[in-house]
Amino acid sequence: SGMMDPFYEDVGFFLEIYYAIASHLLTQLNRWAVDHAALEEVEMDRVSHYQLHATRKDAFHYLIHAALRLIEARDDEKKEHTNQVVSRLNRYVEEHLDSDLSLTTLSDLVHLNPYYMSRLYKQMTGVNLPDYITDERIKKAKELVVESHLKMHEICKKVGFESPAYFTRIFKKKTGSTPQEFREKHQPTRFK
Repeated sequence: SGMMDPFYEDVGFFLEIYYAIASHLLTQLNRWAVDHAALEEVEMDRVSHYQLHATRKDAFHYLIHAALRLIEARDDEKKEHTNQVVSRLNRYVEEHLDSDLSLTTLSDLVHLNPYYMSRLYKQMTGVNLPDYITDERIKKAKELVVESHLKMHEICKKVGFESPAYFTRIFKKKTGSTPQEFREKHQPTRFK
């Protein structure tokens, strides 16, 4: 068949490269324990035994296909994991508005470095985590201001602001009114 590619012709060299890649792939596979759906398309024995292919070229192409498929599976898994991290953080924030929501606390929760967690969160949601926390606190505060008889300093505590003055300032910045004005404006008459 005309000139054969020297890569496929030199068996020793071919095998050396082939098995170097194959063994690296197998190591990664075991290390990642990638979700098995992805692997069903990658038959391990066809990776480990080039003789199972019609030609060395086919064997090599299969190897490349297997590698790409794995990288793809790995990416999907990373995405999935990142989505889980974000929803875990959001849920935790919503349920613990009155507690310490420092980056250290949150990063411990998801076992990530605080800086990396913040970047990941911002990348996935477009929002800075501290801004999300403040927005959730104010959202909850608005509900309590309108729907409860709680005093402002009690609401402030319930939504995790350290000082009533700071609470009032942020509330006003976000809603245009102080909590007291907001209550007067929005509370149903039966409450007044």
